[in-house]
Formats: sequence, structure tokens, C-alpha cells
Amino acid sequence: MKLLNLPKILFGCLLAGSACLSIQGDTWSRFRGAAGDGVATGQKLPTKIDLKSHLVYKVKLGGNGNGSPVLWN
Repeated sequence: MKLLNLPKILFGCLLAGSACLSIQGDTWSRFRGAAGDGVATGQKLPTKIDLKSHLVYKVKLGGNGNGSPVLWN
């Protein structure tokens, strides 16, 4: 590879990386909410979840493990 092509390759990588940063979504779900603090402000969350009326699906998984529910609009 010619040494003259190196700046072009580096510029291309920098341009591609900056393009990826500019397309971030505002409502990207992440662990513990948008601020990462586990607080949902301004939301009308249910005080009780009834498994008969609120359960969408249930799957039995083998082995040990744990997880946390994700509620999304």
C-alpha cells in the first residue's frame, strides 16, 4: 500500500465514524432509562401488574438465570 493512500483511508474511517455518531436516536432504550439512573419522570406507571390481564406471553426457559422486564411505548 502506498503511503499516500494512508491519509485518505484515515479520513474515510473518521468520516464513517462521525456519521454513525450523528444518527443516534433520541428514544434509544438503554439499561435503567434514558439517564441511566432508573428513574421514570412524568410517567403514569401501573401500581399493580395483574398476570392474567397484563401477561402477553410466557416461555419456560431451561437452566438458571434472571432478567428484568422492559416496558416500552
